[in-house]
Amino acid sequence: MKVIGDFNNVSEAIKPVKLKKGEVVEYFFYSYGMPDWNKPGKINYPFSRKIKTKDRIYDPGKNDPVDVGVFSKKQLDEHRNEVIITKSFYLPGAASGILLCQGGNIDQEEMYEFLELTNDNESNPNRDTSVIPVFRRIDAKKDALKRMSSRSDLQIALTYASGMKEEEIREFAAAMAWNEKEDLEMLQDQLGEFAQTKPSAFIKFWQDPNLKDKALIKSALTKGIISYDVATHRIKWGNTPEGTAIASLLREDGRNHVDLFTEWLRLNGKAGDNVMSGIRKHNNALIKEQTKPAEVTE
Repeated sequence: MKVIGDFNNVSEAIKPVKLKKGEVVEYFFYSYGMPDWNKPGKINYPFSRKIKTKDRIYDPGKNDPVDVGVFSKKQLDEHRNEVIITKSFYLPGAASGILLCQGGNIDQEEMYEFLELTNDNESNPNRDTSVIPVFRRIDAKKDALKRMSSRSDLQIALTYASGMKEEEIREFAAAMAWNEKEDLEMLQDQLGEFAQTKPSAFIKFWQDPNLKDKALIKSALTKGIISYDVATHRIKWGNTPEGTAIASLLREDGRNHVDLFTEWLRLNGKAGDNVMSGIRKHNNALIKEQTKPAEVTE
């Protein structure tokens, strides 16, 4: 890097890899275009946008802040003090928010080095995360692999969802703390939407080894074998105020009581096994009672 005074004197730990001649690096600048309210779907871009060329960054190799920038020269101000003049770079509107830096072009190489180091770059692992990112480096291969992975997950999720039998759908619904007694068509629609909008989460849940336990717990809650107190976040036996408490659950964003109670059972060893055994015993007794042939009276 071009070191001027105290500027750009960074450690080898963060010094950007020098571009080879002809090598091109791309950056995408966020919120560059504005919607055309008169033509829905069209994005208007300004004629040009000035890019910041000076910043103060943290250098982990020195464990100190360092000033970095793209500079053109030193000169004296009106008080005869030496000042460093930064270069001016503009992003053309026709570029649609994409800036290219090519090896072999000195100005672009210097700009590339600064862009790799500035806190504005979301791709910079050493950036100050309190700064709102302005752009990111485009990694074509990484982006392509990410898109391929997303398409693959969607295909797998939809295949799983479309091949599930009614029993599996209702078990899945119970484990999700949905109403597993809902009409099958309604559950299929809910299942399909989950698979389509959140394929990775769907696959993770479908492959969860605790799926059957979660379904049994939801069934036990529905049948009143156990109950959940929303106010105290506790699970207890039965569905009356006198029921004996089983577990006090921690509150975690994004997780329901069925999921948390399943984890509690797993983490509490023999005590958890005994509770699960009791739930199965009560559930089997209810199933047996419900399937017992009705007595014929003359």
